[in-house]
Amino acid sequence: MGYVVIVAAINLLLFGHNINQVSGCSLDQEYRNTSATYYDLDYANGACSFGNLYGTTAPGTPYITALSEVWYNNGTNCGDCLEVYSPYTNRTIVVYVTDLCPIEGNPVCDRPYHLDLSQAAFVQLGNKSQGYLENLRWRKVTCGNMPTSGVGVKMMKGSNYSWSAFLIFNSKVGIKSVDIQLANSTSFTKLKRADYNPFISINDHSKGPFTLRITSDLNESILVTIPKVVEDTVVFSNNQFNTSDCINGQMYISKYSSGSTLLPNIIITLLVLILSSLLIIA
Repeated sequence: MGYVVIVAAINLLLFGHNINQVSGCSLDQEYRNTSATYYDLDYANGACSFGNLYGTTAPGTPYITALSEVWYNNGTNCGDCLEVYSPYTNRTIVVYVTDLCPIEGNPVCDRPYHLDLSQAAFVQLGNKSQGYLENLRWRKVTCGNMPTSGVGVKMMKGSNYSWSAFLIFNSKVGIKSVDIQLANSTSFTKLKRADYNPFISINDHSKGPFTLRITSDLNESILVTIPKVVEDTVVFSNNQFNTSDCINGQMYISKYSSGSTLLPNIIITLLVLILSSLLIIA
């Protein structure tokens, strides 16, 4: 019995498998079927603009996915965490949405739900030689172990005093909308989301500071003050959305940083070895 408990605890650390629906969450967290393939292109060039998987604007997980074109929905679902269960391996992992699987050249991506996974994610759910998996189960979960620096805003390359693209990252839950309050203004203006994920502002940004109101899919808002527009600059809110009423997934983080709430992989490995040795001795 002790061995089962230990293994379950380790699996929770590694794969974040929650099984209970939590009442009071306004997200749709019901299970649905999906199929999956994998791709091995440059993951840093994902359509959601998060860049390097281990950079400032990404959580540091190799378990990422592109969504079929309808599911991607012009970037609306970028940054979501999806819990995926495989009957092939009886394993559950959490994948982070970073990319689009276009229908052109990928006929299977005309489906309402299809995952085009990173190789690292795919091999957790099936054998790489299979190449294609059917009857997987997925549901949306919140990203329970985002960095502690909170929701961040990056002013994308090319941002200037008359045009700026604001990328929202490190959110535990999907982003519903972003509004801007310019300097000396008392009202907010809604920004349009580009299909590559950032929210675009075509306003006079020459005077600062100004405020972004970031609203999650749970209808909670965080205010972020931007001193001035400087391209390729990141501002952290040090605040995070409350997801306590929802099922929280735990991403597998393959890098260790002060912002990660998972143990470093090496410590987990040593823990497994030590516990196994103790059980053999017992």
